[in-house]
Amino acid sequence: MDLYLTKNPAKVTILREDEEFSLTAYPKTDPRDGKEKLGVWIRDSCAGIGTLTFYRPDNGKYTALGHALTDSDTGNPYIVSGGELTGASVLSVTKGKKGAPGELCGLLSNNNIIGDIQKNTMGGICGNFYDESIKNSFTAQLAPRSEVMPGKAYILSCVRGTTVEKFEIEIEKVNDSGESSSKDLLIRVTDNILIEQTGGIVQGMSGSPIIQNDKLVGAVTHVFVNDPTRGYGIFIDKMFKEIE
Repeated sequence: MDLYLTKNPAKVTILREDEEFSLTAYPKTDPRDGKEKLGVWIRDSCAGIGTLTFYRPDNGKYTALGHALTDSDTGNPYIVSGGELTGASVLSVTKGKKGAPGELCGLLSNNNIIGDIQKNTMGGICGNFYDESIKNSFTAQLAPRSEVMPGKAYILSCVRGTTVEKFEIEIEKVNDSGESSSKDLLIRVTDNILIEQTGGIVQGMSGSPIIQNDKLVGAVTHVFVNDPTRGYGIFIDKMFKEIE
């Protein structure tokens, strides 16, 4: 099939590996429908369920997920130009099992906007938090990474409806893996109720706060594909740094 050049060039701005440049692209007319077309692949939006980790009452900023939003096809972080944080209700859970990570299946409340999305960073998404109804529902001090130790801890997560629950975990290893990594804490789910409900850590639980000695020390970021009871977490001071 032949495509024919038109006389209407398009100005295109490209961002490639932090370098921005412009070029002129010449669309072609598709003889099947007479429309001008460019041979480009565009992803203009994304949506999903994750967990808000914390917000700062002094300035209304929040951060969530504990890791960057990445393109499922390329593995590269999304360049975010805006977005909305909405409420969600977990309707069901696909349990994780060896070789097949599970996930939370839920419904986004698009008419309940609780924040905006301003940045997509190594430590997660950040922005302004609006929801007055849950502000001050739970408060905790942030612990520097020097205070985080192997041992018992718990996470706060929602795996049914809109109820946030406490689940026991074990921090098996603490490893300062560098400022660009979100795999600082090796964690294992020890809570039998959570294991029965989800198999352990599932997609959608990213960002679940990790509490140790009544302090916020980190957030869940990854699950082991071959063992859903184990995964990684990020130091909370890395996430806090993103919204300072």
